[in-house]
Amino acid sequence: MGFNSRWAAAREEAREKFPEIEFDFTFHDLKAKGISDLTGTLRDKQEISGHKNSSQTAIYDRKMKIVPVVGDQ
Repeated sequence: MGFNSRWAAAREEAREKFPEIEFDFTFHDLKAKGISDLTGTLRDKQEISGHKNSSQTAIYDRKMKIVPVVGDQ
């Protein structure tokens, strides 16, 4: 059984076990979440993720930058 088959089976099992939760995400979404949640520089994240270059890691780093608001708006 290959990775895609195992991933599909795991998602189906989770859907049956937890019908109240949406499982409309991919394995790459999980990878992006993991990379985005890491603290550190893009280089740190690249080393941990195993990507060959930082531009590849940047695609997975989806953490939104928090921008300060003016006058509590």
